Amino acid sequence: MREATGSNERGVVRAGAVAGVLAAILAVAGNALHPRDEGSTVPTGTEYLALVEQNEAWPVVHALIIVASLLFLFAQFAITRYLQSTRTATLAAVALVFAVLGGAVNMVDLLIDGAATTALADERGLDDGAVAAAAAALHAVDFALFSGIMLAFFGVPFLLYGIAVARSGVLPAWFGWLGAALAVLMCGVGLWQLVDGVSNLTYKQLFPPLAALLTLWLGALSFLVLRQLGTTAQRAGAPSHRD
Repeated sequence: MREATGSNERGVVRAGAVAGVLAAILAVAGNALHPRDEGSTVPTGTEYLALVEQNEAWPVVHALIIVASLLFLFAQFAITRYLQSTRTATLAAVALVFAVLGGAVNMVDLLIDGAATTALADERGLDDGAVAAAAAALHAVDFALFSGIMLAFFGVPFLLYGIAVARSGVLPAWFGWLGAALAVLMCGVGLWQLVDGVSNLTYKQLFPPLAALLTLWLGALSFLVLRQLGTTAQRAGAPSHRD
C-alpha cells in the first residue's frame, strides 16, 4: 500500500512538472502573440478598446494564456508536493496558498481583458459616450488588477518558491536564488506602479521581460523536477551488486 501511494505521488508530481514545462511554452507563445499598443504612452480605455476591435485573435490569445495559467497552478502544486519532505516544506505550502490567491486575481484580470473587453468592442460604438465611459471604467479595473498580478501572481509566490528551492537541499541553490531575485524585482515594479500609477515604463518596458523570465524560470524548475524524478527512478530500478 505504501509503495503504491509513493508511486501515485510521483505520478502526480511528474504530471504537474510536465504541465509546468508545457505552460511555459504556451505562456511565452501567448504573450508573443498578444497584440500591443505601439504608442509611447499608456493607452486610454477607448484606445485599448480600438486595439481589441482590430484584432480578431484577441479572445483566442487570452484563452491560450488562461490555459497556461491553470497549468502553472498545477505545476506549483506539484513542486510543493515535491518539496514536502524537505526542510522548506512549510515555506512551499505557504507559497502555494499565495499562488492560488494570485492565480484568482490573474484569472479575473484575464477574463476582463479577454472576454469583457471583447464583448464591449463588439458594440462598435467607439464614439458613443456610454461605451466610452464603460471602456474607461473597465480599463481602470483592468489596470488595478494588473498591479495585483505583479505582486500576487508573479511576485510573492515566486519569491517564496525561490527561497524554498534555494534552501531545500534537493535542487540547485543558485537557481532558487535566481527566481527569488527576479521575484523581488517584480515586487518592486508592482509596488512602484501601485503607488505611482500605471506608466509606460512599468507597463511596457519592465513588466513584460520580468514576466517572461519568471515564466521561463518556473518552466525550467519543472524540468529540473522531472529530471530528478527520472534519475531517482533509474536508481530505484537499477540492480544491486553484492559480493
